Amino acid sequence: MPPAGPDGSVDERQVPDFIAFVGQADHVIGWVPKAYLIDDTLPDEAIPVYADDLRTLIGHAVAGKGFVPLGVDASLVPDLPVHVAPSAP
Repeated sequence: MPPAGPDGSVDERQVPDFIAFVGQADHVIGWVPKAYLIDDTLPDEAIPVYADDLRTLIGHAVAGKGFVPLGVDASLVPDLPVHVAPSAP
């Protein structure tokens, strides 16, 4: 994603349509539509994560859980500590 401007806003026109979703091992698991990361009006629920073809749903990003593959009950996944920081270059 492009860096935020001095006022903290991000120019949505510079954000790609899909943004890499990185797992705990710092590798790309899949891709999230930018609307889920940019649009504040979307509900706070599981965010779809797509495969490299950007069409195949492979799971969801779940708050406090991380990536939950399709077919796995998120309530059975242990909670993860949440760290918020800029991504490495």
